[in-house]
Amino acid sequence: MRSIIKTALLLLLALLLPAVAAAYDFEVDGIYYNYRNSFAGTVEVAESPSSNKYAGDVTIPDTVAYNGSTYTVKVIGSWAFSGCNGLTSVATGDSVTMIGIQALAHCDNLTSVSIGSAVISIGNNAFMSCPRLSRLVVASDNTRFDSRDDCNAVIVTASNILVVGCQSTVIPRSVTAIRYGAFSGCSGLTSINIPSSVTAIGMEAFAGCSGLTSINIPSSVASIGVGAFSGCSGLMWLAVSNNNTTYDSRGGCNAIIETATNTLIAGCQNTGIFGSVTAIGDYAFAGQSGLTRIIIPASVTSIGEYAFHDCSGLTSVIIPASVTSIGEYAFSRCSGLTSATLPDTLTTIPTGMFLMCSGLTDVAIPRSVTAIGAYAFNDCSGLTSVTIPASVTSIGKWAFRQCSGLADVYSYIPDLSRVTWAGPAFNLSDKDYSGRTLHVLQGMAEAYGADAQWYPYFGQIVDDVTPDVVPGDVNGDLEVTIADVNVVIDNILHGNGYSAAADVNGDREVTIADINAIIDIILHPATAEEHEWVDLGLPSGTLWATCNVGANSPEESGDYFAWGETEPKESYTWETYKWFYDRNGWPCCTKYCTNELDGTVDNKTELDPEDDAASVNWGPSWRMPSQRQIFELCDQCIREVTTINGVQGIRFIGPNGNMMFLPLAGYYNKDTLNTAGTQGYYWTRSLLESLSSNAHDLSLSRYFFETWDYHDRYLGYMVRPVRAPQQ
Repeated sequence: MRSIIKTALLLLLALLLPAVAAAYDFEVDGIYYNYRNSFAGTVEVAESPSSNKYAGDVTIPDTVAYNGSTYTVKVIGSWAFSGCNGLTSVATGDSVTMIGIQALAHCDNLTSVSIGSAVISIGNNAFMSCPRLSRLVVASDNTRFDSRDDCNAVIVTASNILVVGCQSTVIPRSVTAIRYGAFSGCSGLTSINIPSSVTAIGMEAFAGCSGLTSINIPSSVASIGVGAFSGCSGLMWLAVSNNNTTYDSRGGCNAIIETATNTLIAGCQNTGIFGSVTAIGDYAFAGQSGLTRIIIPASVTSIGEYAFHDCSGLTSVIIPASVTSIGEYAFSRCSGLTSATLPDTLTTIPTGMFLMCSGLTDVAIPRSVTAIGAYAFNDCSGLTSVTIPASVTSIGKWAFRQCSGLADVYSYIPDLSRVTWAGPAFNLSDKDYSGRTLHVLQGMAEAYGADAQWYPYFGQIVDDVTPDVVPGDVNGDLEVTIADVNVVIDNILHGNGYSAAADVNGDREVTIADINAIIDIILHPATAEEHEWVDLGLPSGTLWATCNVGANSPEESGDYFAWGETEPKESYTWETYKWFYDRNGWPCCTKYCTNELDGTVDNKTELDPEDDAASVNWGPSWRMPSQRQIFELCDQCIREVTTINGVQGIRFIGPNGNMMFLPLAGYYNKDTLNTAGTQGYYWTRSLLESLSSNAHDLSLSRYFFETWDYHDRYLGYMVRPVRAPQQ
């Protein structure tokens, strides 16, 4: 698969190199030749100059006379006819013995190829990406290859391996294997029947067959190469026969799964990923432009190289906390991708992970990440800000190169000496960094300003970043361990002076009491304010509370809140709303506003913790859910209407079988409770950016499964808190 898809960087570099004209030794009757120095008296067909590409019907002669000598034409050279879009047919004659690599590749109007009796070798991808190729015939007296049963394909006679196919190929029942790249780029292929005689399908066998809509893998197939169906963007149906012992399509998932390892190796745009899948293989979804959204189940632990490469329609991705390994270029060239949620279990952002994702605007690098690979965000022109956590110790070459929209970088790295660099990471080709600001830890502007890996790539450096504070974390690694005890001991023994971080108990001294305080934190970690939660097995790892704010049991409604308010009240109107003012009869807002028509613009789109009813009432570990978390809940869970202790509600059943109950307890408008028993409304912490007087909510009904919606901020809705995964 690397030969076709792993070319992103090579293409980027190729743009910097001068063009080289095709070389040839002589030309006769419109065909260009090169001498074959190792074989006297023979020549090979060469590439034509760009100004005179091969076109029409071409027949390769057995011999050619030039400058008083006659030469036998033995070879069609590699790339000889490649990219000749005017070419319609080629016949090799009877002297040609070899057809080179990609010799007739990328010929858009090539419809017919006749292969002579002497051909004994056909190079890889010789006919790749010839979308109109419909006639493919081997001479009947060729002893190496054949086109048995008028199959319009090239088959190795002795081994029964199909090596080249086209849009009209009918695979004979005698074929035992389909070779690497046999149908690669055959976009004109709309259907194919793989007979039960086939036991192996090679790498990239059907890669780029964008017209292919369905595939059935027979029970006989025991081997499928990497990327066999990558780039089949029109593929709607993908199935494995029930009695195949190597692969399956469990639950009608429209995918090919390796049974023994639970690895998904090929998908289509309609693939439904089930909780039993533990790995997404290399190139599994590569080129699936019809794939718009993917939520990876919590059973998945690894994502392979190029797994979602060139999924141009993919807009968002949520990677669960179960994933600990992601392959290189996993989401490269996903130009429609606007946001990505990465798990706290990730330690490395691999090489080229988001290369050329021009639509990416929002990505949070987890605090667990220690290494950002080369080209990780290269050419992400839509990326406006990025936060680099304190855990990062390695940044690869060109990690943020050509991120032309990157205006703000927030670095929490406290010790620049521990960071290794493979080369410049933030460079722009136009070298204009005047609009870019580097935000660093307080007191570290001078250190960053003296570091050649940072200061040349920012117009200004400001020390306005406040370090993350974890009580007992003396060494700044955001964990409380025995290592912090050792730092305090060192401070006491060597008289290093007063340290606010080492003064864990806050008595303005560093003594044995601080050691005891750290040990107490290690032995008795803080709990989540004693409120119960349920793990539904969601990909993000989000934990949902079992009760509403103000309730003591799942079926109780609890308190009702206006959006951005933290206490219940007697009447819910615009006039009583905390953030309201009247502007000529139009409700406007004094906080959380993105449009001057709706109030005072501050561009805040999510509630601050001090305005979050969950955080204020339950503690900082809890938040009102975000719009994205509502999406995930509704997409991942089965929903059913049920009754608990006489209260109507909706039961959400997660991927792991755990359940959560949300009562249909209505909402308040003014001082009146409405729709109780039939509908229920729950605030998110997310503003509706297009109309700032509204916020997103979860809307539920006993009659239909309405999910996310948005309503006026003054209304009294319930709050069901969420919290991050348990560490």
